[in-house]
Amino acid sequence: MRFVKTSSLARAAKRLANRTDRTIFARVTAILGLLVLGSIATSASAFDQVSDLLSRAEAEQLAQRPDWRRLLFYAPFTMRGAHGVIDDPSFYLSPKGASNPDAELVATLSTFFEPQDPNNLDRHALCRYPARKLWLETNLGISEHDWPKVNCPRLTEYLRLYKYDGVSIVFSSFYPDNPASLFGHTFLRLHKPGRARSDLLDDVVNFAAVMAEDTNSASYVLDGVFGGFPGRFSVMPYYMKIQEYNNFESRDLWEYRLNLSPTQIHKMMLSLWEVATHHADYYYFDDNCSYILLLLLETADASLDLSSQLKLWATPGSSMHAVFTSPGLVQGEHYRPSARSRYLERFRRLDDREVSRLKLIIASPEAETDLSDLSNQSQAAVIDTSLEYIDFKEKLIGDRQPKLYSNLRSKLLIDRNRLRLDAATLTSKPERGGPQNAHRETWVFAGLRRLNDQNLAFFKWQPVLHDLLAADDGFSPGFQIQMMPMEFVYRPSTHSLFLNAIDLFNIISLNPWGELLRPISWHLKAGWERQALCPDENRSLCGRGTLSGGRGITWQLSHNDRVSLLAGLFLKSEFGGHDLEAKSLYGQIGPQVLLQGQVELWLRISLAGDIASRWYGDNDGNSELKGVDGSVAFLWSKDTNLRLGGRIESLKRREGAKKLGEWTLGVLTYF
Repeated sequence: MRFVKTSSLARAAKRLANRTDRTIFARVTAILGLLVLGSIATSASAFDQVSDLLSRAEAEQLAQRPDWRRLLFYAPFTMRGAHGVIDDPSFYLSPKGASNPDAELVATLSTFFEPQDPNNLDRHALCRYPARKLWLETNLGISEHDWPKVNCPRLTEYLRLYKYDGVSIVFSSFYPDNPASLFGHTFLRLHKPGRARSDLLDDVVNFAAVMAEDTNSASYVLDGVFGGFPGRFSVMPYYMKIQEYNNFESRDLWEYRLNLSPTQIHKMMLSLWEVATHHADYYYFDDNCSYILLLLLETADASLDLSSQLKLWATPGSSMHAVFTSPGLVQGEHYRPSARSRYLERFRRLDDREVSRLKLIIASPEAETDLSDLSNQSQAAVIDTSLEYIDFKEKLIGDRQPKLYSNLRSKLLIDRNRLRLDAATLTSKPERGGPQNAHRETWVFAGLRRLNDQNLAFFKWQPVLHDLLAADDGFSPGFQIQMMPMEFVYRPSTHSLFLNAIDLFNIISLNPWGELLRPISWHLKAGWERQALCPDENRSLCGRGTLSGGRGITWQLSHNDRVSLLAGLFLKSEFGGHDLEAKSLYGQIGPQVLLQGQVELWLRISLAGDIASRWYGDNDGNSELKGVDGSVAFLWSKDTNLRLGGRIESLKRREGAKKLGEWTLGVLTYF
């Protein structure tokens, strides 16, 4: 009798697997999965029911439907082909489930009818995969009574506790002082029902790399690029993320309410239950926090098309663009300022007299500062600004207490309570808005170049993200992060095309001094370029690999509706080597000045100049290098601009001096 039942299921599996796009191995896997089921099943009716469901699934080609693949967390990256991003093999019920949706459908239907282990109730497939169960009910017309009777205590408790009536996607702004957050971060806020409760008590869904405690910045970057960390989902109270991002890291939060119904949210939570205990290898540029969250959102609504918009790589900014371009998905916006932003807004509301009192309080925290000659409103403004400053400087989160300003903060709180006045409401937002206003992340730049006496054509491509000449909309002023920009040059005189330059990264962070803040500005660059000022006097062109960086101070020279200008003074150092034929290693150190500004929103300028002493490893002498770089961008739109650039360098050595003059003109467009 058992042999007959097994043969019946095998025939059903063959029908399901007998399609032109099925590999031989996948067909065998599907058949063997049902043969295993036949060896353990105890009811002839269960065999008949599974056989019937498999036949219907084949007839309707359910495994090929996009919403089934979404439940399996398949990524639609074209270069790698459709594949499941979950790397924990226990997530897929079939050995080929990560790449074969048909085999996974066979295995899912099969295991759903297995008997439940009374000693491990929650391990039954119906308890582990409620989202798949609901999808099969909807698409095969199955009712709750058609399934085997199972008891799922953990799932029941999960559904009782985690009920929500809304979802927001939250963008945490760029944070250049931490390599884990250079590109920003996204997570989901889950709104609990009830208008009276505080939104701080909402929950969030976060996906992040799980790192060891001794992980340093360098290993994070390397392991993040090559998938060295496991990534996992977590659910936690929203106030914990506010503490982490708003207060500890001083990052603004932008919340966007999504148009999802309670039914759709319930479906998403069922998928979260299925995947939450499994890991996905974390890749910095594709299978990362933002991309996995888009896949989770797509399980809520079959009409959403988010992840397919990210073809080659995924960043928080590009994932937000996918959300904004989905018709009707975003319903509202809420801005939550960071500790730094809160302080700056309060500071800028103070008059000169109030600022002088604030400076006295901060400069002498143990001294008594008399505010009695100020009005109650002025006293409140000064104290509130002082408290915001202390919270920002001390990075106060959770139950952390200030160290430098411990006594002062306690005294200010007592004085503030005596005033019996509400704090002034914070209303301002960043001038350039949130991530929905940002330009696209990838650009191409093509044009003409005059290098000394040569005429050249050039083509540049930058995968991500933003440079100082681009429109600041959605970004922080004075912030640049470029990853893998590369330039190709065509020389008409020789009809040759060659790689002229490539950078691994080029990061600049200009943090203005002022308003009692003293941040350090910095820049870091690593790359390779063909250098016109070659150390070998017999050569006119050679390759040069460099690692350069600098730390310094930035001042805000002007900031109004018409002109914004930043000036940075850095101590720059650079180390590198020329190609093997030149046989030269070198190092240099010296001052560098960088100006960056914007005029009437449509014109942006960037100017850099440095004077450095350079030492070469091929002789006992040294040299002096002087250079000035300048660029101007005319912003036709935030995604298209005309750029004009120039560079003048002089290299003075014992053998003589070399000079370089370069001018470029081209059009840059983001896409």
